[in-house]
Amino acid sequence: MTHSLNVGEPIHATPISFCIPTNYDIDRDDGVENPKNENETPPTTTQNSKSKRGRPFKSPPESIKNWYVIRKERKIGKRFDTTYIHKETRFRCRSLKEVKNYEKYGSLPRRHKVKTQDKEESDNKTKNETEEMIVAQRKAKAEVMRTFVEEFLSEAHHNQLHMFNP
Repeated sequence: MTHSLNVGEPIHATPISFCIPTNYDIDRDDGVENPKNENETPPTTTQNSKSKRGRPFKSPPESIKNWYVIRKERKIGKRFDTTYIHKETRFRCRSLKEVKNYEKYGSLPRRHKVKTQDKEESDNKTKNETEEMIVAQRKAKAEVMRTFVEEFLSEAHHNQLHMFNP
C-alpha cells in the first residue's frame, strides 16, 4: 500500500523499538576513534574552504577595448584595486559599472572627497582655530581683570591720600 502526500489521510507510522544492552565493555567516557591512515595528512583550512573575502579576478570583457586595466595590490591586506583608464582621454574609473555608464551615457562617476591628508589638515585647522579662540578668550579675560585691578588700586590710592581731608 502506497501513501500519497496529496491525500488528506494520515500516514500510519511503523513502531520502532530499541534495546539497550546492559553488558558492554566500553565506558561511557571512552570515545570511539576512527582508524587513521598514517600517510594521510589532515586538510588545511585553505583546502577546506574558499576565501571568505574577495572574488577571483576575471579578465575584462571585450566591450572595453579602449581601456587599460591596472590591478594593484593594497599595502595592507591581500586585496586588489582594479583601475580602468581610458586610452584616449586618460579618464579613470574604479569599477566596471562606471566604465559601462561612461561608455553608454557619457556620465562621469561621483568622486569621493575623503582623503586622509585633507582630513588631517582640516582637523589641524579646527584644532588651531579652537586653540586661538581659547587664547583670545584668556587674553580678553586678563585685560578685563587688569583694568578692574587698576581702577581698584587708583581708587584705593585716592582714598589714602584724601583720608584726613573732609
